[in-house]
Amino acid sequence: GLITVNRAGIVKAINSAACRMLGIDETDEVDRPFRDVLALQPQLAGIIDEALGGPLSGEYWEVTVASANGSRLVLGATASAVTDRNDTPIGAALILHDITEVTQLRAELEIRNRLAALGEMSGGLAHQLRNSLGAISGYLTLLKRRLGKRGVEEPAVTDLIGETAQADLLVRRFLEFARPLQLDPQPVLLGQLLREAVTTFLMRPEHQHIELAVGEIPDLTLRIDPLLLKQALINLIENAAHAATTTGNTVIEIGCDVTGHQATIKIRDHGCGIPPENMQKIFTPFYSSRPAGTGLGLPLVSKIVNLHQGRIEVESTVGEGSTFSLSLPIPASAPAPEAALTLSTPR
Repeated sequence: GLITVNRAGIVKAINSAACRMLGIDETDEVDRPFRDVLALQPQLAGIIDEALGGPLSGEYWEVTVASANGSRLVLGATASAVTDRNDTPIGAALILHDITEVTQLRAELEIRNRLAALGEMSGGLAHQLRNSLGAISGYLTLLKRRLGKRGVEEPAVTDLIGETAQADLLVRRFLEFARPLQLDPQPVLLGQLLREAVTTFLMRPEHQHIELAVGEIPDLTLRIDPLLLKQALINLIENAAHAATTTGNTVIEIGCDVTGHQATIKIRDHGCGIPPENMQKIFTPFYSSRPAGTGLGLPLVSKIVNLHQGRIEVESTVGEGSTFSLSLPIPASAPAPEAALTLSTPR
């Protein structure tokens, strides 16, 4: 995208790419002061202001703006002074590039690198902790047995054994997350995968108050690792269930869209929602908004989806709920989806 202004700060040209990025109309903005045109983008106006104030050697900026449809775009911006043949300043030019996707990929790569480092450094420590916890649990069990022979009951020993078991579970979950995962891809019916995930979720007693509203599922075959994807789906449903419980609206909606060579499974809750400042943290290990949460469920989902060359995204509004979208590639050889299937939710 390109915007040019004269020395007086009047927009003399703006191309269609810049208009599309900024959500403005080219015919309405030419011959207007650039500060008026960019009233909603003060950072961009400031960059032009600096260029008009003196020579600027193409300093690069990254600016987040709101697009016409309400989404957020990240723009790479470079501005420089424009001079005539006598090197007299006559205006400034602002060049814009849409780098939203690049920024997202960069953030994902950073997370992957951090997760790799975390697994490499912490795996050995976690194994040692499990050995120590095993020894502590063993001694506590022996102590409880000896006290029982003497007719002495000590509730604290039983409590300590329970706490040790909880700590061992946490370490085991971390090891499951940190270890390298090996894919075993095979043709799997999407409906079958969702049915198994839903059935497993509903079998657990703590989920009996949750209602799953499952929409129509395309009759589609994906090449995936069924065990890993099933675990990812269960983790997402459990996450939605915890959020739903906070508001009392315990209905979780599950659906699927197919666009081109991509199938997107959507899981929506009507819970408390995620504050904007926490959106970048939810896929970070050990971050959890719940006191009893381990903070490993969503990072594991992200890891599994990335291994499948897929994508996980979230949309959330505080007080209204969240929608997690798990997108997976459809094999080029897969037939077009036939009539949708209605997936029942057995109790």
